[in-house]
Order: sequence, then C-alpha cells, then structure tokens
Amino acid sequence: MSNFLSELKTLNIKVRNKVRGIIHSDISDSIKVMNSLRKKLNGRELCKVENVISSSSLSAGMLPKLFPDSPQVTDSYNRLCNIPLKKKLDKIDFMIGVNLIKLECFFEKLEQLNSLIIKRNIKDADFLLKKIIEEFGYSNLILRKSIFLHMLEEDTPESTKYVHLCGIRKSLVNSLLYCYEEDQDYLSVKKTAISVDKERNVFIRDMLRVSFLPIESDPSKLSSLLQSCLQSSLIDAVILLKINFSFHSFLNHKNICTSLNFIKGDRPFFINLLGFYRDFKGPESVFFNRSSAWLEFDDIISYRIVMDHFFDDNESDYLKISEDVFDEIDRLILIDKPENLLNGSSMLNICKDLNVIADNGFLTRSAIYNFMMTKNKGRFEVSINTFKSLMEKTVSLSRILDVENLKSTALLSESIFVEIIAYLLIIRRYEDDYDNFYLSELVQQEIIHNYNGDVVSFVKGFSEGSIEIGNYIYDIFNEEFLSILSDVVKSSEEITNIRARLHHWMGDITNDNSYYERANNLIVDHRINLVRDELDDHRIYVDTSKFIQWMQDDVSKELTTVLVLFSSDQVVDGESQLKELISKCFNKFYSDNVFGVSSYLGRRLRHGTFKGFVYSDTVNEIVKKYGKNIDTDDFKQKWDGFKFLFEKEIDKVVNDNLHIKSKSKRNGFLDPNIYNFQKESIVNLAVKNLSEDFVANGSTYSAMILINEYCWRLAEVDMKHSAQKLKNIRSNILSYDFFLQNKRKQSEEMWKLNLFKDLHNIINEKFKTVYGWFNKPHSVSPKASLGLLYKAVVAEVRDSYPDFQAITDFYEEEDIEMNGGAYHNIYDALYVIIYNAAKHGKKSGDVNRSISLINNKDERFISISISSQLKDEDEESDVRKRLELNERDIDLAQVIENRSGIAKLYNLEKFDSKFSVDDISCKNRNVVFQLSYKLG
Repeated sequence: MSNFLSELKTLNIKVRNKVRGIIHSDISDSIKVMNSLRKKLNGRELCKVENVISSSSLSAGMLPKLFPDSPQVTDSYNRLCNIPLKKKLDKIDFMIGVNLIKLECFFEKLEQLNSLIIKRNIKDADFLLKKIIEEFGYSNLILRKSIFLHMLEEDTPESTKYVHLCGIRKSLVNSLLYCYEEDQDYLSVKKTAISVDKERNVFIRDMLRVSFLPIESDPSKLSSLLQSCLQSSLIDAVILLKINFSFHSFLNHKNICTSLNFIKGDRPFFINLLGFYRDFKGPESVFFNRSSAWLEFDDIISYRIVMDHFFDDNESDYLKISEDVFDEIDRLILIDKPENLLNGSSMLNICKDLNVIADNGFLTRSAIYNFMMTKNKGRFEVSINTFKSLMEKTVSLSRILDVENLKSTALLSESIFVEIIAYLLIIRRYEDDYDNFYLSELVQQEIIHNYNGDVVSFVKGFSEGSIEIGNYIYDIFNEEFLSILSDVVKSSEEITNIRARLHHWMGDITNDNSYYERANNLIVDHRINLVRDELDDHRIYVDTSKFIQWMQDDVSKELTTVLVLFSSDQVVDGESQLKELISKCFNKFYSDNVFGVSSYLGRRLRHGTFKGFVYSDTVNEIVKKYGKNIDTDDFKQKWDGFKFLFEKEIDKVVNDNLHIKSKSKRNGFLDPNIYNFQKESIVNLAVKNLSEDFVANGSTYSAMILINEYCWRLAEVDMKHSAQKLKNIRSNILSYDFFLQNKRKQSEEMWKLNLFKDLHNIINEKFKTVYGWFNKPHSVSPKASLGLLYKAVVAEVRDSYPDFQAITDFYEEEDIEMNGGAYHNIYDALYVIIYNAAKHGKKSGDVNRSISLINNKDERFISISISSQLKDEDEESDVRKRLELNERDIDLAQVIENRSGIAKLYNLEKFDSKFSVDDISCKNRNVVFQLSYKLG
C-alpha cells in the first residue's frame, strides 16, 4: 500500500484523481478513462500511470506484466486504444530504461541457450530454459524456443512441460507445433494462422503474425503489434523492434538502441546454426518452417523479409508490400535473371551458408522468381530449358505467381512450350472459361502437329525429364478439360480411356498404387454408364467417389491444416477458414461438369429429358387419345395456342432455371452461395461437427465424408426452393385461358370436358414426378443392382464381340443391390468371366448362371456360378491347362489392363478378404467359374 501511495504522489493532481477513478470504477468505465489518458499523456507519463495502477491491489490484473509469471496464450486483457508509434516508442524506451540490467542479463542467457542448442547439448539447453523462465518470466520468444526443443524428439522434459502448460490446443501453440513438423504445407499453415478473426481477437492474431509475418512498415500497424507484444512480454516487444529496425528509426530512443545491441546475432554464430539443419532431409524446408525460433538473428530477419512477402499468395488480404519493403527485398536479392537461379550463384545478400542451403532447396528460389516476375511484370523471355529447369527447382508457383505476370510471360515467349506451361500454372490457380479455351487450343495444336493426335503421348513427351510439369498436366487434364479437346478427343469413351491411362502413367512415375486403383475404378464406372439409362437417373446426382477424390487432391492439405490448428478451445479462430473451404467444396459439388450436380443438369438439357417428359409426353398422350377431335377447325386453334404457351413456359425453365446459379444464369434453381440465412445455420453446424469429429477421430478422410454430407444438406435447401418454384410454374400453366374457358363453359361437348380433365391430371402427375427429381438420392455412394452390373458387362463385351449372346434378364430373387467394394470387385470379376466366354467359348453356345444369396448364421454371402460351352474344336485338357495359374505376377494383375486374365480374379481374392474364388474348372464341355462375396 505504501508503494502505491508513493507512486501515486508522483502524478499531478488531475491525473492522480483520474487514476483513483480507474482503480475504483467498473472495468468499462476504467477503460474509457484509460483510453482518454493514452490520448493526452506522453509515453513517459503513461508508464508512470500504468505503474501506479499495477501497484494497487484493487486493480491487480487490469494491465499485463512486463515479465509475466504465466504464459500469455489467450487474450486475458481488455484491449486499450492504439497510440501513435512515436508515443509507443517513448513508452517502451522508458520501460526498457527501468529494466535495462534485467534485459541485458536475459539476452546473455538467451545467447547461452542458443549455443547449447546449436552444439546439440539439448539436455542442458532444456534445463537452462527452465531457469530463464523462472528468472525472466514467460514470453512468446521462449515459447518458440521451447517448441523447437520439443520437436527435436529428445529428452526435453522442461520444454515439453512448458508447451503443455501453454496448452497444445491453444492457437499460439498448435500453429507452431504443426509448422515445426517436417513436410508441412507452410503456406496453408500461415494462411490459417494469420486468418484469425482480428475483430474478435487482436492479440492472438498479432502474436501469430509475429511468427509468420513480423515485418510491418506502417507506423500505426507496428504500434498495434507492439501493444500485443507488450501484453505478452517486454522481451517480445524488443524482439519485434529488432525485426523492424530497417523500416523505422529508433535513433532518438537511447534505451531501445542499447537493448538491441544486447542481442547477439553475428554471422559466425549464425553459421553454426545453419550447420544444425544439414542432418535433416530437405534442410531448407525444415530451416524455413522453424525459422521463427531464431528471429533475433540479423540474417534470419533478412531472409524472412524476402520469404514472408514473396513465398506467399500475392492476393492474400493480409499481405501488403510497401515500397520500403519492396526496395529492401530488391537490395537483398543479388540476381536479376531467371537463368541465375539455376547456375549456383549466391541468391541473397546474406551469409554464404544460408545461400548454400537455399541453393539445394526449392523455397527460396521460388520466392526470388516470384519477386523477379513482380518487379518486371512478367516481361522477360525465358528459354525452354530454363523454364523447364525452373519447374523442377521451384515449388508452389501456381499458388504464389500473379496471373497477369504469367500471361505477360506467355505473350512475350516465342516458345509454345513456355506458353503452355504458363497457362497450366494459371489454370491450376484459377479456373476461367477463356483461359481454359485458350490452353485447349494451344494443347491441341501441339498434340496434332507433334504427337500424331495422341493426348497421352503429348503428356509423356511434354513432361519428359520434369516430374513437376507432369504433375501440372495430370491435374489439369481431368475429364472436364479433356472434354473440351474436341479436335483430338472424339468421344466420352476416349475421355475415360485417356484419363485412365494418365492415372496409370502417374502410378508408374510415382510408384503409388492409388493411381492404379483410380484407373480401375474409372473404367468400371464407365462400363456401368453404358447401361446407366436403366438406373433411376432423374434425381440430382453427384459421383461421391470422384468428389471425395477431388477433395483428397485439392483441399485435403489445407483442410488438415485448418482442423489441426483450430480444432481447439478457440474454434472461432478457424471458423472463417473452414467456411471458406466448405464454400469451395460446395461450389465444386454443384458446378463440376464431370462429377457434380452440373453434370446431371447437363444431361437434362442435352437429352431433353425435362422438356420431353413434361411437354412432349403430355402433348403426345393427349393427341394419341383425342387426335381426331383436336383436328376439328373450331378447336385446333385453341389447342395450338395452348401448346405454344406450354412449350414456351417449359423452354424458359430449361433455358433459365435448370442451371447452377451464376452471373450468366441468374435464375438458376441451385445457388452455390452458402452465405444466406437458411444455409448459414447448416454451415455453422458443419464447422462445429468437423471440429468435433477431428478431435474425436483425427481423420481428415472422415472430415471429407462429413463435408460431402453437409453439401447435400445445403443442396436440399435449394432443392426445396426448386420444388416450390416448379409448383408455381405448374399453377401458372393450369391457369391459362385454355383451362379457364373450360370452367366457364359447362356446355362443351363431353370429349372436350374429358380432354381438359385428362390434360389437367397429366400435367399434375408430370410435375409431381419432377418434384421428386429434386431430392437427394437415397444413397450417394457408387451402387447398382447385380442385374445391372451383369447387363453392363455383357454390353461392354459386345463392343468387342457383337455376336455374343447371353440372357440378361434377372429373377427378382437374384437381383441384389451392390455398392462399395462389392460394386467394383464383382463387376471386375464378371468382366473377366464373360469376356473369356465371348472370346474362347462356343459362338452360339449357352452362357448359364446361378446367383444366390446365402445366409449362414451371422454371415451373408453372394454365390455366383457362371458356365459357358467350349468351342467344338477345343479339347478339355487344353482348356484346363489354360485355366491353370502360371507364375504371372498376381500383384500386377489389376495394373496391366488385359481384357482377360484368370490372375485378375486371384488378385481380387488376395486384396479383398471378402472375395473368394471357389472354383475355376473345365468339365462336361463347359468352363465353370464359382465365386462368392461376403456382405457386411
């Protein structure tokens, strides 16, 4: 109390009274008075006021401590108004002056800690870290050091204890934990971390920014950052001042300059630090991801100035590059031509060892190339060899390069190779109809002139020697893009075959078996589509397997990052990021022309299903029944008038409504926008469930399943609206004068009254059926009845053997619904068997089948037996030899797409425990296949 009174007496009477008011008022009034004082008093006076308030027991916890005794990982204080940078620096200068000896001692201990880490004396470093915390309190700087030690996976009990004390689910902790792991997608981590809602949590966002984007040339924004750092620790404020020393003058603040001189960041010590990373696989990536642990070093600061601004998406809303920052980066970069990125020249004006690490990696080269493109607006010519080498020596170009700069490079280049690669990068970043069309024209020109019209030969030849270019082409050349290569791809079957071959090709160059599985699934799905008209195709449909596959390829990394970082007690921080991802997925769910709802709507338009069903069938049915009467002169004119209006109404639905809503189709029934009242509640629930599910299961795949389900829920909102709009259209049709006149004229002939009644009922029934089209399918997983699978196989085999005959009618007890693994594997097995029968069996011989569902205690099996007759000239002994399994590689049976092969059946048996080859034999002039599949 005596300390409080003595401090209070140092203030003038007017300020003294206001301080008393702050101490004895409620928090909201106290903040108002504090903010008033912050605007009026100078920095030194503010420090005195804060010292008085902090010394009072009545106001304990109102203001943060300069050396806090607990980790500051949540926003525990009410945010005071920002003050001009000059006043903020005066204030900090005074604080440093009071604590100068303590700070000098801290930075001496920090140097000792760094030395122990670099010498790999991890146990002693861990113990010293404990002592530093005990003497100087907690800080974000020490948190970063602790997480660095913790991630070394050595015996670091104190660091691990500190990390857990801070809370591994807190945003400030888990962001760094995730970032410091090897092989992480740094861009996604950074974007997620800095995208914290600043309006709700300025402190958390600012402290995350210190790790990911600490440079700030704007005085007002730096003042706000310093305010957050002071809330964490005076130590963090000093480190932030050192980081931004190049962009602001501190010469008039003696204590600040003195404290900065305490920080040892000289190059000899730094060289030892770089040696620490050479043991890691991909040292540049590990070094960069963990560089925030060493932000007190001058060369690290210089390196991060370049990387933070140009190894990032230039359109990110948090990234603003001032002229001062740009000029400083220009000074730091030693080369000005893309060719020099490849010849071993030192790239940055920093220590030699860091240039060596950068030259053996990809990230720095990517950032510098991005800077060159920005500085020159893409206006320089690049040779084919240089451009190809750049693709191999850089990463994430499609995420960081400006689209307009890429277009300039393409425009100036005389090489079609450079032009195509530039547009591949553009489309990888943004899908644009014009750019897609332009790339398709370039690609087709090259395929026709240099690759004999073979798309796959083009892909292989064009990407020869460059896996990265191969990846770009593989990603872009999906079914949707292939469909617009109309000069070289002539049919949907070609699209399927080309994409399947590309899957195989990627599997060959990456040794990843999942690509072979994709190829196989694609072929099976195409075969099913041959007879898909027999399926109920009137409902809104999305190919779930392809949609989830797209999510695995395009959003899984970012989804994992967001869920890992924000499935915590601060879910609000990740809410906007998750919503953004859900919006991206829902847009694809609707608009993709291969697997999305748009593909369903396209079939409705191309095939005229809607108009044919609602208009044509209705008119034909009436004409069939009342044709002779309709042709009478007095009625024909009325009938033709009704048909004209009816057709016009239906055409309007087809042209304007049966679309995904867009700028060109503003009246589309289905709206990909998720930000409206009804959808917002579903999205909020999705965010909550995704976070909870990830905490419970730790699985991104299950998160993608959830996203698929929530996309359907969002779609159901639109589908309900669609049904209502269709009801209004039906009511409008039934309100035509054609019907109203009938109601007014009861004296009409009986056939006319019956016609009006029938027409009214038919239109009602047609629209009732159509309402059902706008419902979610009962199951959105790949499925078909066993009868349909069998028909699909026979139809496919007839493409090769047109004279092949097999009865495809199924008894009801045989027709079993198949889905999932059973769907794919039984289809494959049937294909092998039926193809063998067509190729090797008797031309007009019988193909007999027996299919049954067996219930055995708790297990259910499908048993399939198919037999085909031998050719008259074949001997049973010869056939038995052909049926014997030789030494061919079973593991590759599914990869090598021979259209027949007994090994394929045994491959299915080997890799699917539910599938069993019970018998393959030749007896009584018949080849017999017996298979079984366990259900459930």
